[in-house]
Amino acid sequence: MVYIGCRVAKILGIVVLAVGCASKPPKPAFNNDCDRTPVVREDLNQFNVTPAPNKVTVLRIFRSTSPYCREDLMRIGMLFKNGTWSTEHVQLVLIAYKKEGIENRQTFDKFVRQDLVSLGIPLEATQIVFLDKSYPTLAQSKSKSGEPVFAEWKAVPYGLVFAKDGRLAYSGHFTASPALQDNHYKFVTELQTVTCGQNPR
Repeated sequence: MVYIGCRVAKILGIVVLAVGCASKPPKPAFNNDCDRTPVVREDLNQFNVTPAPNKVTVLRIFRSTSPYCREDLMRIGMLFKNGTWSTEHVQLVLIAYKKEGIENRQTFDKFVRQDLVSLGIPLEATQIVFLDKSYPTLAQSKSKSGEPVFAEWKAVPYGLVFAKDGRLAYSGHFTASPALQDNHYKFVTELQTVTCGQNPR
């Protein structure tokens, strides 16, 4: 394990992840309702993560060798650099996991030593962990309420975003298109100013 370091004004997009039969209602990826959700920020504790209260928590399941993950992390670095995301309001959590022949403790440690700083991500706002678990095991992780933590996770990068009050505000794959990716970053930006009348978790 390595450690480093109410209403949204307008939602620009809705992601529909196609699962099950056509009659199943679509699941929105963006959630702007100020209410407790079945998966909450405190559910991250089981992954050796200590999320910061009163901040937007942006979680990525990533792979150090994935070009899509690296492009996402470069974008995040730029958002911090230009002040769009503030270390006062946003915490970044990165989780890598074991993948035979691709990702292991050595590749992860190399990424942390050589690459992370070059991406422009502020270390004081970042927590990064390697889990010695494979995808099938990690994908079965449950919240305290019994719901899947990583619902519909199929590829990397996969993202969860928790609002300042601890509710799950986003889950899913956000790199399917440039527009969707832009909307995702904008959604996180807007969440920085959203406060709900709940005790932060």
